[in-house]
Amino acid sequence: MEGLPEAAEPCLTLQLSSPIEEAALTELYEDGQQTVSFSGVEMGQATLTVTCADADIPLGGSISYDLAELVQMDAMQPAPEYVNELAVAILPEGTEKSSSSSSEVPVVVAEAVCTVTLKLTYKPSPKDQREELYELLNKTTVRKARAVEKLRQLAMQAARSQVAVQASGTKPAVQAGFLNKKGAAAKEPHWAVEWYNRKLGPKVDLAKVILPIAKNYLIFFGAVGFFHFQGQALALPRPV
Repeated sequence: MEGLPEAAEPCLTLQLSSPIEEAALTELYEDGQQTVSFSGVEMGQATLTVTCADADIPLGGSISYDLAELVQMDAMQPAPEYVNELAVAILPEGTEKSSSSSSEVPVVVAEAVCTVTLKLTYKPSPKDQREELYELLNKTTVRKARAVEKLRQLAMQAARSQVAVQASGTKPAVQAGFLNKKGAAAKEPHWAVEWYNRKLGPKVDLAKVILPIAKNYLIFFGAVGFFHFQGQALALPRPV
């Protein structure tokens, strides 16, 4: 303790909010020999307030400290105990005070009477560890749900953009089949096929006139030639 004369008889009162308990420190040592303990503390809700007196004369009190901010428990790798030192400023009676929460700034309009250094030791119970794990799981689940929702919205926006492009008739930046080879030279036909198409093909005017007339003659003379040279292929076998 700093700021009090040597002849003072300081007495500290520690007030806990959850559960509502109070303990007094009457003998103060620099090596921390005297201790008080609280059990069943709700770390997520509890606050700690310290008041100081010189014998029977009240000197003042401190702001309310949020224990959840003073002790950060690692749910993934829990330790048997967590130790933290807290420098507590004792303000005169009647001084306007507020919580030590990060969302609120303590208001101090007077000089501190004295300063007390407390050594806080927190031993989490299995229940506290489970609750911390559940809270961590809830935070992870919320982040995952937000990420999935963001991806869903992006997918919907991409789909609406594609529909709008198709409706407006605007050509997409990448055309379909852009990987296919273009301008490949066509294979040249054989000279015999080219001569036939030029002289006797179905698109030639002379062929359009001659072929219908010569078709029957070609069939007739073709059949006669086949019978003359290959007629034995049509002969019946000898009777047995």
